[in-house]
Amino acid sequence: MPALRGMLERHHQVLRNFAKNNKMIIIVRDSNKAAFQHILEKFDGKHIMSKLENLKVNTLSKGKNAGLVGFPPPGRSKKTQRILNKWMTIKEMPQSMIKKHGKKKAKKMLQDAINKGEDTQQLRYKWYKEHLDDIGYKVSSNKNSYVVTSKDGSIKGFFSDYDLHGMYKQNKRSKWKSLDNDAFDPYKKELNKDFDIDMINHNAQDAWEDTAKRVSLGIKPPVTVYLPNGKTIALTSQKEMINFYNKVLDVDLKKLYKVK
Repeated sequence: MPALRGMLERHHQVLRNFAKNNKMIIIVRDSNKAAFQHILEKFDGKHIMSKLENLKVNTLSKGKNAGLVGFPPPGRSKKTQRILNKWMTIKEMPQSMIKKHGKKKAKKMLQDAINKGEDTQQLRYKWYKEHLDDIGYKVSSNKNSYVVTSKDGSIKGFFSDYDLHGMYKQNKRSKWKSLDNDAFDPYKKELNKDFDIDMINHNAQDAWEDTAKRVSLGIKPPVTVYLPNGKTIALTSQKEMINFYNKVLDVDLKKLYKVK
C-alpha cells in the first residue's frame, strides 16, 4: 500500500502514469509512513508543507508529531546523532554552521571542548540550530517534540517530500541514462503540478554531481520502481537494487556509490 511508504494513493497513480506516458523508469525511496496523514492535512488547509531541500534534518518517527521534521538534542535522538557525526571537524562542517563565530574561533571552541574531555555533540548541535535559524527555520521546544517550523511561524511544520533515488530515460541508442538537472527540472515541475502540491524538491540522488554527497548518502532501500509498462516493483535490499540496476539499467550501482 502506498500509505505504508508515506505516499497518497493518487500520487502513486500519478507516478505510474507518468512513467508510462514518458517511457521512464522512476525509482522512489520509501518515506516515513507517518507523513501520509500530514500530506492529507496540507490538502485540508493546515499550515504545513513538504520538506525543502535546504532542511537537512530527519522526520520524527514517534510521538504525536511523527512524520514531521524535528531536531531533538542528540541525547534524545539517534537520528540527530547520525547527522552531527557527519561533521566532526571544522573542515567537514557546512560553513554556514560556523558563520556566526568564524572559522578560527569555532576551531578553537571545538578544540577547547575536546581538551576538556567534553562530548562536542552539544556544541555542534547548537551550531546547527544557529544555521537553521540563519536560513529561516526555528526548532520548537520539547513540549512540541522539537518540531522544525518556519522562523516567522507561518509554517507550523514540514513533512517528508518524495525522494527520488533515480529517474532514467532511454537515449537514441536505447541506453538508459540518468537525467541531469537541466533535463530533470521540466519533469519535476510537471509531476508537482499533477500532485497538486510540491512533493519533489530536488533531482534524484543517482544524478547528484557532488560525488561526496551522493556517496555519503549511499544506496537507500527500500524503494518502489515505476516502470514504462505501468507496473511497479518493490526493492527492499541493497542486493536487490544492485541486481536491478545492473540487469535493467546497465548501471553499476556499487561503482556509482563506491561500495566495496
